[in-house]
Amino acid sequence: GVAHIRRTHIEGFKTFLTSKPGYRGKRAPAKTTTGMRISHLRCFFDRIIEWDYADAPARNPIFAGDMPIRDRPLPRFLSDPDAAALLTAARALPVLFDPVAVEVLARTGLRKGEFLGLTRDAITVIGDARWLRTPIGKLHTDRYIPLHPRVDELLQQWLCAHPPQPDNSTLMFTDRGRPIPGRRV
Repeated sequence: GVAHIRRTHIEGFKTFLTSKPGYRGKRAPAKTTTGMRISHLRCFFDRIIEWDYADAPARNPIFAGDMPIRDRPLPRFLSDPDAAALLTAARALPVLFDPVAVEVLARTGLRKGEFLGLTRDAITVIGDARWLRTPIGKLHTDRYIPLHPRVDELLQQWLCAHPPQPDNSTLMFTDRGRPIPGRRV
């Protein structure tokens, strides 16, 4: 009966699950598959214990630590040749905003929201170098990023081509007086 299932049975079941071949020719099943099967079994034990079944064990033999830790791979980045090809292709784009967006995001590491939230006075001079000031998070603590000469040149071109609007917007990236939407980046 179910009441006779012990921890040793669960350990054997875990070994059984991981010894089976996975889908599409993999040697072992994915960790999400194993975790899903163990969590279903754990939920079964939780329910029959909670509902006071006559054949329920005294406590759940499956622990939270039995769930496998899923792999969280690092995000993919462009290789150096691909990044160079992207920057070269961006320089040939006809609309000024497009190469500005690609160069700034590639050379500063800003997030899209930080990029679109830059203000017109974000370029500052500290010592002999030019820096890009960007507010971070809810507290808007400032972070300073050294400006690459190409990024500085493109931002200056953008600011010259797009003078301040009469609506008193302090945003750097506006189009016809409105903030540029995130879907355009």
